[in-house]
Amino acid sequence: MGDYQFTRQLDLARYPEIPGTAVRVLWSDEWYDGTLSGMAEVNGECLYYDFYHEDDNADVRTFVLYRLTAEQVAYERGWRALEEEAGGVLVFNEEGGFEYLPEREPGAREAFTARRRQEHRRLDLRTATVVGWFRDRGHPAFVGVQVHQGSD
Repeated sequence: MGDYQFTRQLDLARYPEIPGTAVRVLWSDEWYDGTLSGMAEVNGECLYYDFYHEDDNADVRTFVLYRLTAEQVAYERGWRALEEEAGGVLVFNEEGGFEYLPEREPGAREAFTARRRQEHRRLDLRTATVVGWFRDRGHPAFVGVQVHQGSD
């Protein structure tokens, strides 16, 4: 999970803007009306993104990209594997969209969430290298999701 308190204090003028089209979401680890943080791929490199700002119309969000250590990436990948095993999560595809992976069994998602709250070490982004920042500009992986129940 990200560190919004640290990220929002950065001066983005010191870092390059990366086109949002160059960013492919691998997974989201925090969500509120759209993703807030998670792992992404940019030019073949696995980077962590963290929420920075949302414009006044709440239709464009700005994110900061961080380069993590190999150990941090492996740690986050391990937790993501456990999350996908539990299910009840969005899985992002190569095209930038996503699909819902159903819960493996009743209560699996809740059990995973409780375990993560207790055991997961939050990333210390103060020690990570800022690579740049990007705006989502309506990128399908960054928009809020509405689920419509079908009729039987």
